[in-house]
Amino acid sequence: MTKVVYAAEPAVGWRRRLGAIPVVPVLVSALLPVLVLSSPAAAADLNMTVRVTVERVEGHDFGEDPDFYSYVEIAGESFNNEDTPASDPFEDTYTIEPNWEFSKQVALSSGTVPIYLEIRDEDGFLRFDDDFADLDPDGDDPDDPTDNDDDTDQSLSFTVDLNACTVSGDLNGGCGVFTSTGTPDESASIRLRVEVTEPPAAPGIRIRCMHTPLFPQVGDTVTITAEFLDGALTPARADTLEIWVNDRTAPDVSTANSLTLTYNHTITGGGSFSYGCRGVDDSVPIFTGWRSVAATAGAGDEVPVLYTGSTYSRVDWVFVGDSDDYNGAADPQFQSDVQQIIYNSFYSYDPFLVHQDAMNFWLQVGTGQADPAEDGCDHVVPDSGWADSVMVVHVDSFRDCAMGGSNVFSGENTSFSTIRHESGHRPFGLADEYCCDGGYYQQDVYPNVYDEPEDCADDAPDLGRTASDCREFEEEIENWDDFDWSVSDPATNDLMVDNTTAQAADTRRIEWYFAECRGAKC
Repeated sequence: MTKVVYAAEPAVGWRRRLGAIPVVPVLVSALLPVLVLSSPAAAADLNMTVRVTVERVEGHDFGEDPDFYSYVEIAGESFNNEDTPASDPFEDTYTIEPNWEFSKQVALSSGTVPIYLEIRDEDGFLRFDDDFADLDPDGDDPDDPTDNDDDTDQSLSFTVDLNACTVSGDLNGGCGVFTSTGTPDESASIRLRVEVTEPPAAPGIRIRCMHTPLFPQVGDTVTITAEFLDGALTPARADTLEIWVNDRTAPDVSTANSLTLTYNHTITGGGSFSYGCRGVDDSVPIFTGWRSVAATAGAGDEVPVLYTGSTYSRVDWVFVGDSDDYNGAADPQFQSDVQQIIYNSFYSYDPFLVHQDAMNFWLQVGTGQADPAEDGCDHVVPDSGWADSVMVVHVDSFRDCAMGGSNVFSGENTSFSTIRHESGHRPFGLADEYCCDGGYYQQDVYPNVYDEPEDCADDAPDLGRTASDCREFEEEIENWDDFDWSVSDPATNDLMVDNTTAQAADTRRIEWYFAECRGAKC
């Protein structure tokens, strides 16, 4: 019998990339689900999500305003968010609360996971090597032969037991919040959180979970629906299906041998609530992760309606209603249409559903204007430049498009496959793969379209293909020179061709983007 214990999430308010939004905190209690795995085989196959969150850093004795960033290693994989959108807002500041989150899936059979953490001060080109903030409180004595610690070590090194969710090393105790302060000079006090959670998907099984209305108000009754699915996203019966709301010591409702489960929750106050859905099949558990829902608009321009965590470690989508069709976030029809978009375009598409714990969805309080591709694709939206992607939702039928040099695209309220295609552009940076009047470019990292055929041929083996799989087409731009492009993804049944399946190059770029976010770099 293997007992797995899960740590609690932080009670923090919503955060945008430009700082904190003072909205009512997420409701949490002390514990997450406790699972007993009855099958050793199931335990061996299960991947757990190990998460380290740098919640607060307070610098001491740096002599000038530091530019902090994190270097983290989890089970041998390194993360570094130097000079990224996650670190830039906190430059020249002694005390920061960045909520940088780093996560990696690790096999439960590993038993333990080593974690290494540094906080560095970016010195820049002319100041040579970056300084290290001393986080280790140990007063090492180099003259004591029995003291085997490295007295120059300023980092934190510790081990997480995946089964018991305990921490040992420079930090000790059960998973949760830890604090540490180094020794002078150039030291820092740090508050960090360590968690181990069940994954949002496992081989052959998925779980989907939504609430309605999307943006409820205090006093409303919210209906939460959980669905268990197989690997093809077809309804399947779970041995156990659960819905958890606010209280993290036990599910609010549970059923056995069921395809779906619903629960009604009445919002009595507090301005927000949190929930998650969990399924167990053949002793293998999956959990959507906790998502929080605002029940008041708050002080910001965007309302978080499905908030899973720090925007620096999530892909953030903001939905803006076209002023010809909607009246903003409070419009019930806008909420209903966006709910259907999230359900059908994101939670019914496996490349996105398996990362449901790494996505935040927001409603823009104001409205915008979608501009058809044939009219220039000049969308107008309120400023949401901090988001990964901004979608203008409209009702009229016309050719949708993503603006060049921007995070904005448009989508018709019921054209769910087109919305997935446009999401391939923004935020994932995929180019069109159809001929011959799309948007074409070659990305520096993991491209799906190539300037030169030899680039396509060189990259083909990394995608499980050969050079013969590359095909060329000629871009048609009126009054411009023609340009040739190469692709190796198939000419049909492709996300960036006919709005269908994410093929190898598409998937590689999408997975890379999510990995960047999980390393606190988005």
